[in-house]
Amino acid sequence: MVLDPDPGLMQFDAGGGDDVLYLVDPPGGQSIIAGPGADTVVICRMTDTLIHIKLGDETTGGADLEPDRVILNPPVFQGIPDGFIRQVFVYGVSPQNDRIELRLPPGVDFHYETGRIRAGRVIFNVAPGNPADRIDRSVFEVRRDGGGGPASALPKVGSALSAYHPGRTCSDAAAETFATGREDGFAYLSYSQQKDVVTTARIPGGRVHHTWDGPDLVYIESSQTLFTGRGADQVVVCALDDPVTMISVGPGGLTEDFDPDVVIVEAARFQDGVKRKLEVHGVSSVNDRVVLRLPPGLEPGIELTTSGSVRAYVGDLTIAVLADWRQEGGSGHRDVFVVERVAPVDVAKATRTGLPDLSAVACPDPDAPGAFAEGRPDPFNPTAVVYSPEAERVLVGGAAGIYLVNAAEGDDTIFVVDPLDGVLVRGDRGSDIVAVCSMRSLSLVIELGDAQQSADATPDAVILEPAVFLGVPDGARRRIDVFGAVVADDRLLLRLPPGVTAKKPRDTGYGVVEIDVGDVLVSIYRVDDFMSVKLPPDAVQVVRAATAAAPAAAAGMPPPNLSARNLACPEPDAGGFAEPTDPGRTSLDTALYGTGSDRVLIAAHPGWVHYYTSDGDDTVFVTDSIADLQVHLGRGGDTAVVCSTKEMSLGFDLGPHDANPDTLVLRPEVFLGIPEGYTRRVFVSGVVEANDRIALDLPPGMAAKIRQQSTANMLEATVGRNTITAMTTGDAFGRRGNPGIFVIAGGAPGAAPEARSDPDREGNPDQIPSGKWSFDPAEGMEGQAGVTGERGSRLQVSCGNSGGPSLSIVPDPRGGGPSGEEQQVGFHLDIDGRAFEQSFICAPDGNHCSAYGIPSPSVISAIRSGSRLTIREGRTDLAAYTLKGSNAAISRLSACLE
Repeated sequence: MVLDPDPGLMQFDAGGGDDVLYLVDPPGGQSIIAGPGADTVVICRMTDTLIHIKLGDETTGGADLEPDRVILNPPVFQGIPDGFIRQVFVYGVSPQNDRIELRLPPGVDFHYETGRIRAGRVIFNVAPGNPADRIDRSVFEVRRDGGGGPASALPKVGSALSAYHPGRTCSDAAAETFATGREDGFAYLSYSQQKDVVTTARIPGGRVHHTWDGPDLVYIESSQTLFTGRGADQVVVCALDDPVTMISVGPGGLTEDFDPDVVIVEAARFQDGVKRKLEVHGVSSVNDRVVLRLPPGLEPGIELTTSGSVRAYVGDLTIAVLADWRQEGGSGHRDVFVVERVAPVDVAKATRTGLPDLSAVACPDPDAPGAFAEGRPDPFNPTAVVYSPEAERVLVGGAAGIYLVNAAEGDDTIFVVDPLDGVLVRGDRGSDIVAVCSMRSLSLVIELGDAQQSADATPDAVILEPAVFLGVPDGARRRIDVFGAVVADDRLLLRLPPGVTAKKPRDTGYGVVEIDVGDVLVSIYRVDDFMSVKLPPDAVQVVRAATAAAPAAAAGMPPPNLSARNLACPEPDAGGFAEPTDPGRTSLDTALYGTGSDRVLIAAHPGWVHYYTSDGDDTVFVTDSIADLQVHLGRGGDTAVVCSTKEMSLGFDLGPHDANPDTLVLRPEVFLGIPEGYTRRVFVSGVVEANDRIALDLPPGMAAKIRQQSTANMLEATVGRNTITAMTTGDAFGRRGNPGIFVIAGGAPGAAPEARSDPDREGNPDQIPSGKWSFDPAEGMEGQAGVTGERGSRLQVSCGNSGGPSLSIVPDPRGGGPSGEEQQVGFHLDIDGRAFEQSFICAPDGNHCSAYGIPSPSVISAIRSGSRLTIREGRTDLAAYTLKGSNAAISRLSACLE
C-alpha cells in the first residue's frame, strides 16, 4: 500500500494483518501505526523533518510478537539543509525479531554518539515495546546503496523575517475575520490545512489551538496553548493572563520545520506588573525569530543554557525558547531574539480581587427547586458534566456514572453533598468557592484551576463543613486532594465538629501542604512559586462549629474478597456478557461500560486498548488481549480475572480510593508461554491496602519474590519471567506498602513468597530515606543508580535502550495520579544554579516520567559533579535531590558513559 502524502492525514492505522506500507514524502509529524502482524514499513523519501512509526497495536506503540521491519531508502538521508536535522521515531520495537534497515547513500555513516543514534543528519529515537528490552546495534541492519535513484533535492528554506510585517500590531486584530476552529475533543480546537487567521481569545471550551499547515496568523489574546504546525507562521502576543503560556511553531515537540516563523511580543506584555513566562517550542535558529518590541528603558537579559535553549528576561516577562539545537552541537543562539524599538506605552497594571466573606457561605437545602444551575453532558466524555462559562450555583451530588463535574469559567459557588468516591470537581477559571457539605465516600478531588492545573489570576476558596470529618470507617482514611492552589490568594476553611482537632499544616517545601484532621487527610497541591513564597498564616483557617449532625456510625472496612479466586474462566463460546455503552465514541481505542454490575469479556477486540467499567460490582474476564491493554475498574467491589494472554504488557487500575474490596486474579496460564528474552509486565494502580488484593495463582514449580521498591507505595512481585508492580493509594504520604496485598496460591511445593526490602529502605519503615545514592546491579540492563528525594520520588540513571544513559523519575513528580494519557512535559533542571531544559514522557498511569530521547551529556556530567538538583515545571518546584555520592554510583554504568 502506498500512502498518499495528504498533509491532512496526520495518523494512519493499518490495523491487523501482515501489511506492507510505502511512505513517500509523509507530512511532518505524521504517525504511522502498523498494528499487529508481521509488517513492513518502507520510507521511500522524506522532505519534512519528523515521522513517527508505531510497530505495535493502535496508539500505544506496544510491541507485538510478530517480526516487523522498517526500511529507510537513501533519499531519507539526503535533502537536509545545513542547520537542520530529521528525526525518525520508532516505537514498540522488539529487539528479538524487529529490524530497522538503513540503506545509506555514499558518504553517510551510521554510528552511535553519546546521547543519540545517528546516520548523517538523521537522528533515530527507538523505544522498545517492553521496558526491560535494550535497543542495541543488532536492531539495525546497515547496508550501502550504490545509488538507486537521484538524490533528494534540498527543500526551500525561507530566510529569517522574510514574511515579517513590522507594521502589524494587536490593533489590527479588530479588522480581521477569524477562522472558526473545529472541536476535536473537549478544549481542543483544530483549524484548516490552509492559511488561517486565528485568535486565542477566551472561547467557551477552547484551551488548545492547532492551526496545522499554511502561513497562519495568530493573535494571542489569552493564555491558551498554540501549535502552529508547518508553514511560515506569525504569532502576535497581545495579552497573557496565566503564569505560563506555551507556543509551538514546529510540527511537533521540539522539532523545527523549514519555514520561517515569527513570534512578536508587544511592548505592553513586558510591563503587566505580574511575573509571567512565555515558552516557544520548535524554534529553528536558522530562520525562526522572536521579535521583542521594547520601549525606551527596557533591555533584554539573554541567558544561554547548555541543553539547547535560550532565555530572555525583559521586565515582567521571561521568554524561554526551547528547541533541539543540541543535536547539532549548539547551546542556544542569541540571534533568535530580535529587538525592535517602539514608543513608550501606557499599561494598566494587573490587579487581583479578594474573596467574599467566607463565614457567610452556608450549605443550602439541596432539594430547593430552581436553586442550582443545570449542567449538560460533556459531548467528549460520557462520565463528565459541564456547566456554562457564567457565574453559577452548582450542586454536586452522588450521580451514578459521573466522575468529573466541570463548573467551567465564571465566579461559581459549588456545593458538594455526599459525592461518590473519586469524583473530580473542577472550578476552572474565575473566583470559585467550593463548599463540601457532607461526605460518606473516602475520596474527593478538587481542582481550583483548569485541566492543565495552571494558576489563574483570581482567588478561590475551599470550605470543608463539620460532617466531612465524621463517619470514616475504622481502619480507613478519607482523602481530599486540592489541586491548583495559589496560597497568596486561595483559602482553605476547616469548620471542625466538636472533639475533632486539626494538626498544624505540614508544608513539605516542595509544593504539597498536608493537614491531618482526625481520620481525614487534606492535601493542597500548589502551582505557585512555593520555593520562595511561604504558606501565609491565613491560607488555612480553622473555626470550631458548635454542633454537627453526625452521619450514621460507620463500620470497619469490608474484608478482602478472597472468594474471587474461585471464579472459573469462561468457555470460549460463553455468552451473557455486557456490551459497551460507549464503544469508541470518547476515543477510538476505548470501550466504556454502564453503571450496573456488569460481566465483561475482554478477548483482543481489534482497536480497543482501554476498558472502563463504571459503578456497580463488576466482573471482568481477560481471555486474550492486545498489546498494552489497560483495564480501569470503577466504583464498587470489582473483580478482574486474567485467564490468559499472549501479550507482554497489561495494566489494571483498581479504581478510586474507596471502601469496596477489589481483586485482581492472575491465573497460571498468565505466567507461562513467554518467549526467550521477553518479560511479561503487569502494572496495577489504585490498590487500597486495607482490602484490595492481587491473587497470584502460580503454576507448579514457580515461586513469587515480593520486593518493596524505593518509592514508598510501590511493591513488586517477580514470578519467573513475569513482573507484577503494584502502586497503592497509601493512607498517608511516606508510608510503606503492605506486601500482604499479594495473595499467593499454588506454585512450588512448600515455596513461600520471599519478601525483601530495597537496600535503601532499611530502618524505620514509616520513613523514606533520602539523600543516599545507591547502585543496584539487578535493575535495568547494566544496573541502575538512583537516589530518593525529599518528597519520596526516585531519580534514576541507567543505560538506555539506544546505547546512551537514560534518566527517569518514579513516580511522576507532578503528582495527581493517573492522567489517562501519555504526556510530553518540559521540565527545568536546576543543578547548582545551572539551567537545563529536558523533555520527559510521562506515563498515563502516573508511574514514571522518562527523558524524551537521551539526555545531553552535559546534563549527566552536571548530575555527577553537582551537589543538588531541583526539578521544576514552569515556576513550580516538583522535586529536589542531593547529588552527593552520585558520581560513584553513576560511574558503574560504564557501558553507556563516555
